[in-house]
Amino acid sequence: MDKSQALRKLKETGTTFESFTGGYLMQIGKQIKVFEDGQKAPK
Repeated sequence: MDKSQALRKLKETGTTFESFTGGYLMQIGKQIKVFEDGQKAPK
């Protein structure tokens, strides 16, 4: 699965994904998780 397929699948499930310098955030329903680049656990 490449990046575009993964992002499409996230959108289909109602998950939003935003990337920014040094990390990214995901919103699943009402819950928001912030991740730093290179880290597997939320900040």
